[in-house]
Amino acid sequence: MPIKQDNTYRLESKSLKNTASAPNESMSNPEWNYKHPSIQETFYQKIEPPTSIDDARIKMDCHRHAVNDFDLQIEMNTLELNMLMEQGEILPYNESRADELEQKKLKLLLGKRFHQNAMNAYWYYLAKMGK
Repeated sequence: MPIKQDNTYRLESKSLKNTASAPNESMSNPEWNYKHPSIQETFYQKIEPPTSIDDARIKMDCHRHAVNDFDLQIEMNTLELNMLMEQGEILPYNESRADELEQKKLKLLLGKRFHQNAMNAYWYYLAKMGK
């Protein structure tokens, strides 16, 4: 789909056309033998299934590293937001920057959630494999 530029954010334009899917085509990824019960089925389409126990451990650790990095970015974002305040209130001339930081925090939290879910998916796979 074409990408539409909106300020500095990239948005995917929505097509009005419907696409038919094959009747036997499933939304699930058959390569995932074990799926975490609290993670949506469609999430598994976004991450690669492990090829081995070691591969699952490495992927889980990589997502853990990403979660840790997101935590640091969220902490830095919060610190910067606090610097825009005086006595617990955002100063009027900082409102625009504060809004930007709130939007950034939301994006960071969404990214963290993705990596947290991926980490949990690999953990569950390892747990079910008995490792």
